[in-house]
Amino acid sequence: MTHHTDKKIVNFLFEIGTLRKLLRMHQQTLLSQDLSDTIATHSYHVAIMAWFLAKMEKADPYKTAMPALLHDTKEIKSNDHNYVHKKYVKIFEEVLLLKRVRAPRKQRGDDFAFRKKGVPLTSQTLPMATSKQYLGNTY
Repeated sequence: MTHHTDKKIVNFLFEIGTLRKLLRMHQQTLLSQDLSDTIATHSYHVAIMAWFLAKMEKADPYKTAMPALLHDTKEIKSNDHNYVHKKYVKIFEEVLLLKRVRAPRKQRGDDFAFRKKGVPLTSQTLPMATSKQYLGNTY
């Protein structure tokens, strides 16, 4: 690896660490004060759900859990937005995603491999599963 690549990887790892400090925006909308609910904890929760859903569907859990784990890395730069914010704020998610896709392969991992074959079932199921926990469910 070159010094330039090493520096990019170190910067990326630092930025990933900031996800543990970014609170999720539903807290503002629902007026909750759960400071442990960060983008990092949400991503971990989604990755575990993706793992189990993939196992249930006889899909590759690694190819499913990794994109789930990294799905909110774009929020390092854009922050989390609730459904009201999204109506008024243009987030350049495609630009942030392309920037990550163009990163060195070792830095981004294999998290985009599943997209070539189509969207997995988990991409339809996970948003519903994660949103239910904020509607009063205490599971």
